[in-house]
Amino acid sequence: MKEFILGLNPGSYGLNYHDPSVCLLGENGIVLAIEEERLNGIRHSCGMFPEKSVEMCRKYADQMGGVIKSIAIGHQPQLWSKRSLPEKSVSSIDMRMILSAKVKSLCSLSNAKVSFFEHHKAHAASAFYCSNFSEALCIVMDGAGETASASAWIANSKGLQKIDEIAMPNSLGYFYAQATSFLGFVPWSEEGKLMALAPYGEIDTDLEEIFRTFFYDEGYDLSSVVQPCLSEGYLLNAEISNSLFQDKFKFEHRNTTSEILNIHRSFAFLVQLYTEKAVESYIRHLLQMTNQTCLCAAGGLFMNCKMNGYLRDNLPIKKLFVQPVSGDAGTALGAAFLQYMSNHKFRSFDLNGLSLGLSYSNEEVLYAINQYGCHYIYSKNVAQDTAEMLASGKIIAWFQGGAELGCRALCHRSILAPPHPLEISNLINKRIKHRETWRPFACSMLVEFADEILLNYEKSQQPDYMIEAFGVKKEWQHKMGAVIHRSDCSTRPQIIRNQGSTKIMYNMLSHYYKLTNYPMVLNTSLNDKGQPIIQTPEQAVRFFVEHDIDALVIENYILRK
Repeated sequence: MKEFILGLNPGSYGLNYHDPSVCLLGENGIVLAIEEERLNGIRHSCGMFPEKSVEMCRKYADQMGGVIKSIAIGHQPQLWSKRSLPEKSVSSIDMRMILSAKVKSLCSLSNAKVSFFEHHKAHAASAFYCSNFSEALCIVMDGAGETASASAWIANSKGLQKIDEIAMPNSLGYFYAQATSFLGFVPWSEEGKLMALAPYGEIDTDLEEIFRTFFYDEGYDLSSVVQPCLSEGYLLNAEISNSLFQDKFKFEHRNTTSEILNIHRSFAFLVQLYTEKAVESYIRHLLQMTNQTCLCAAGGLFMNCKMNGYLRDNLPIKKLFVQPVSGDAGTALGAAFLQYMSNHKFRSFDLNGLSLGLSYSNEEVLYAINQYGCHYIYSKNVAQDTAEMLASGKIIAWFQGGAELGCRALCHRSILAPPHPLEISNLINKRIKHRETWRPFACSMLVEFADEILLNYEKSQQPDYMIEAFGVKKEWQHKMGAVIHRSDCSTRPQIIRNQGSTKIMYNMLSHYYKLTNYPMVLNTSLNDKGQPIIQTPEQAVRFFVEHDIDALVIENYILRK
């Protein structure tokens, strides 16, 4: 009988609290990986156990004639109990036993063995074991693991060895979340808005003087702004944080609906600048200490694609791999990998373009279409038909294959549009996504043109996941106005190759290039503001019906307005 490992980010019971996710891992690799928000429709699903996702994995294991023998969790109760907060009423050993029993009960897997792994080790494993590197320096930076806010690991065929750690409350992740809140955005959710706003700002010397009180050449110490804002369980008290930042930086906390002023832009600019410099300094020191040339990165801070691009271009490394699901959802992968490696020889795991979620048959698609009474055609050549619609200026919802793991649309649940002119992005922001018009969109690009278009691109880097920002060469900037940042002319590309789960997208882009001379399209996630990315055919058809979008291409069927 086949045996499977269930990697788990529980998102509850003290074992983390957001982005619950699961990974079903077998002998041949990842069978299924999915976030709970895709199944329950609640973005981030804070404090919720991933019961629907676990049930889906149990169903898959059963269908494949196997059994889930192990449950691997990327959080360690013994370390969690050492947090510098009021002592718990049970010992760490008792807590581990209680949580093991609780997890097995919630998963309906009474005979499975439960293993706990350090949170940052699970993050590091999620990156290294997908990198195809034989050896690397792994850096993890986030809000907090059990007690650490940053850590460094040497990874090789023998496993992962921790070589450094920065403890709470000195946390860049918390500081960035606090800055996000101070600017009127939602902390732990809308940090991308701060990142997008930053290039519109410039140096404010008075503000910079304040930043230099806790960022310095040798490192950083943010304890004085993080510690006062923590409640039990390391929860961030946004009200206290906003008040503290207001006192320190000498301007008022921005309300969500208030106008964005120059002081807000300059503040965002400095937050991004000093975060990049601090991470660069930390990694540079560790690279010198270890003589490593390959770098892996994970943890929520590395969802910052602008910072990742900066690190790629400025660190003395030969290769970089940033785990595309760097946030806590990725720890389900890492925990499963660690459990696998405890009984197997060293190997790498294929992310399959992150198309690791649920897929649907044509029959299921037809059922969803008929529910809404939509007119449709069956396409014998979806790639060519889609390219022709895009070439005529249409905006298209695109639904193909297994859903992506993580928050990036990677051509499985996407909205596609022409990359030019700039007004296309305004149109999508206003009529479909209901976002701020200053926020940029990403693109999906044929691999053959990446070196021609992107600055500092090297084919060995394989930036396939929209997790690294690149500058765009001057001769291309005016050709792709809808998919570059309007201030710094950067883009977040998904490089499309003629292989695996992106083969159909490669064919579509090849047709589109022949029709338009554009080797890329705008690609954003198939969802509206505040929603998880769409999961099911029924959700996709409903989105098409309810939104001002020109067509839905769903597997082999095309619906038009």
